[in-house]
Amino acid sequence: MSFIATQIFGNPGIFYTIVGIIGLLLLRAPGERIISSAMKIYIGFFILVAGANLLMNVITPIREWSISMLGVEGVIPQNWIIFSKAMTDYGTLVGIVGIIGFIINLILAKATPLKGIYLTAHINLGFILRWCSSIL
Repeated sequence: MSFIATQIFGNPGIFYTIVGIIGLLLLRAPGERIISSAMKIYIGFFILVAGANLLMNVITPIREWSISMLGVEGVIPQNWIIFSKAMTDYGTLVGIVGIIGFIINLILAKATPLKGIYLTAHINLGFILRWCSSIL
């Protein structure tokens, strides 16, 4: 059980690949498509993480320059910086939240007049917040 928790759910690349395989199995995709898609998901995740680390390394000197030249302290408000940091440090948790948000999105689309189905975690969160604000 510890192996599953640490090596599968604790490894975001494997976690996202398994989620993709389950989705393709539910769609009854052919075997060669499942295998090729699983490889693309696994490799793509690590390319995303490498790009996120590169972005973080590029942004750090700009932040330091801003602090020293302008005498201010703070953060650069860009969502892709936060996304890259979240995917690097909390990839599995982000995936689980995305899946839960997607399931809630499906339930709300079925039960309410809001019929949009969104596939990304930040859109799912926005959909849920918009729905909650409309009923309050």
